[in-house]
Formats: sequence, C-alpha cells, structure tokens
Amino acid sequence: YYAPIFELADVSKIAAYGTQYDTNLVRFRGGKIWVDGSMSSGTPWVSQPHIDDPDNFGLHYFDLDALTEAVREAEAFGLPLKFHINGDAAVAATLDALETVDAEVGGLSHTPVLDHVVLTNAEDRNRMAALGIVASVQPIHALTAKFGTSAEVWGDERYSLAYDSAALVDLGIPISLGTDWPVWPSPDTMPGLWAAVTVQGEDSMTVKEAVRGFTAGGAESIGSTEQGHLHPGGLADVVVYDSDLFETPMDKLQQIELLHLFVDGRKVH
Repeated sequence: YYAPIFELADVSKIAAYGTQYDTNLVRFRGGKIWVDGSMSSGTPWVSQPHIDDPDNFGLHYFDLDALTEAVREAEAFGLPLKFHINGDAAVAATLDALETVDAEVGGLSHTPVLDHVVLTNAEDRNRMAALGIVASVQPIHALTAKFGTSAEVWGDERYSLAYDSAALVDLGIPISLGTDWPVWPSPDTMPGLWAAVTVQGEDSMTVKEAVRGFTAGGAESIGSTEQGHLHPGGLADVVVYDSDLFETPMDKLQQIELLHLFVDGRKVH
C-alpha cells in the first residue's frame, strides 16, 4: 500500500507509519505523490495545450520545485515513492526531480515507481531506463480512454502516442501491470491481459511480457522476491485457469475462466 501525498507536509506524516503494516497480505510500502490529474477528467499535465483551449495544460498538484523538495524529503526519511502521472509534462517534471535528488545523494535509496505513465516521449523513456524506474501500467485503461475527455482534448495525433507500454519494455524498463481496482470496476486480470497484447496492434506487448508484468513484475515493483513466481519454499499465491495462456489465441484470452485461486497457501476460490 502506498499512502497518498498531495502536499509536502504529507511526506513526514507518511514516513512515520514505519513498518506497522507488514504482512504477506498487507504491506505499507511508501508514499504515492499525486503529480497530475486523470485521463477520465481530461486533466493530465501535458506539455502542449488542449486543442480547444490554448491556455489549458491540465492540472498538477506539485510544480517542479515542490516536487523536488518532496522527493528530497522522502529520500531523507528513506521513504519509497510511487508517482501518479499521466501526462508528458508530469513525466518530465518527475524525472527532473528524481535526477536532481539522485545526483545530490549519489543514488536514490529506493527504486521509484511511475504509475500510469500514459503519455511519454523517447527522451523521457531513455531517462526512465537510466534511473532504473519501474513503470506501473493498467492496460485496461487504454480500452476506454479513447472515448474519454483526454482523447478529445488532446486530438488524434497526440493520443495515438499514448499507452505505448511496449516502447517501455523494449528499453528494458521493468513493467508492473495491474487493473487499478477499485478505481476500475473489476479486479479481473484477463481483460487487462487481453488489452496488453492487442490494444496497440503490432506494437502491443507479447503474452509472455504481459504475464510477467502481472506476476513477477508486480512483486519486483515493491521489492519482493518471494511473490510473483513459483519456487520451492515460496509463498503459495496461485491461480489456475481452464486454458494455457500461452497457447490460447489472443482474441480468445478474455474467454479464459478462473478455476482455482490460492492466497498464501489457502484456497479461496
């Protein structure tokens, strides 16, 4: 769990949580800095204005100076950080802040996680790779966002560059995939897996890359080596489907059904 950070004062409050929540099922990981707005409301922080409003660049809760200070303070507390970012300006500002503090301390103490990272450019993807950042992506969002406000105010050309998770994978940027539940109405992974391997056409992720993102990638994003994969003596978090994910045609992935679910060794479905 990442506790939300909307202002600088939240950093010290959240750092005081310490390790009071640390089990196999619930683990306090760090703070989540809300950098910009959401796709559904058309408020991501972008570098170019909306096509229907030349003064509208979305919104942001932190400017660069405040964002840098928040990262600096979190680093002093040893607090891991995740960042809610959708627009390319939010991505750039976050990377600027991280690079500044990284240089000041000679290397960040924890791997930052960028959540959503909808709109990126080649330069910033290279910067992400250089910092060793993890990208936390929800492929299912790409299915509905094309009908949302951001797609409308960005225009077709800019929106066509959004949700390019495969470009992150190609640079070796670690990917953690999820559903964004409960913001998204269902925790069902299968529609997200289908979206990951189809929504960008030929530029989509492979099934192997997507499965890894939903399993080991998620565990690695929180620094866990015990979850996300099966090994002797490891935690028994297991899903059993009625079909082989790697042999099922991509257009049939959504039809795969869950047979059994084990959580920490207990059968719960």
